[in-house]
Amino acid sequence: MTERKLKKPVAELKQELLADAHTQSIAKTLGLSTEAYVEKVLHYATHPDEKPVFTLLPDGEVKAQGGATMDEVKSWLEKVNRGEIKLGPKAYQDGFEPAKPKK
Repeated sequence: MTERKLKKPVAELKQELLADAHTQSIAKTLGLSTEAYVEKVLHYATHPDEKPVFTLLPDGEVKAQGGATMDEVKSWLEKVNRGEIKLGPKAYQDGFEPAKPKK
């Protein structure tokens, strides 16, 4: 496997990710500790050839847990592709969460 050189040392990135509120929120959503989530992120960042493993749940179970179905995710991705949903720091609206109020 090819290891990728990051722009910052892994230890520095790890500290930044552990302190980041968005990273902590993602870890919580995934049911992982922030430490475990950051380790996974850094592993895949340094080993880009390694493919992550996904476990797919039936739509009924996903909806019962408050998640989006495959069709909902597909529809969201199609909207992103058409430019109907803008992603990025200046226009982060993903269609699943309400936009943050403007000050």
